[in-house]
Amino acid sequence: MTITALPTCSPKIKGKRDNLKNQSRIFQVESTLFEVNAAKLCEVSPAIKKIVSKNMETHSPIVLHGHTSQKFENFLWALSVDSIPPPLNEKTLERLLDVEELSKRYSVRELQVRTESDLLATITEGTNPAILACSSRSLVRMLQIVLRVHNNTLFSFLIQMWAWR
Repeated sequence: MTITALPTCSPKIKGKRDNLKNQSRIFQVESTLFEVNAAKLCEVSPAIKKIVSKNMETHSPIVLHGHTSQKFENFLWALSVDSIPPPLNEKTLERLLDVEELSKRYSVRELQVRTESDLLATITEGTNPAILACSSRSLVRMLQIVLRVHNNTLFSFLIQMWAWR
């Protein structure tokens, strides 16, 4: 098992919020353990707060299912930086897609809107090499986002990209 210690977000918590203040918790995703500050993570994610609250009494890791440890690491990374750089290649595009997916899943609305906007702006640009040379998997993930936000123009563009393959 791998243990990864990552900050969950910049220290912008003011005052005492709850009994999670400065409490470190272990989250397990697949076979990887992540040590995170539960107070900071709960501050930005009501879904995570609910999960942590249900597991307050146990000292065993909080197990998260349904995604990879890499996606969770990308999510934690995005919470710890002030701005997310635009995707330059397939790897950074996948990271941005992972962040959007998990911010939606864990109800981190501000981060979801920010990554969604960044992705839509990058797709709209139409010349970003990360978008033009992306894998079919990434293309499907982008199609899901543009369908969810009801952007017909970007949907048409991505469908054309699919047809060109």
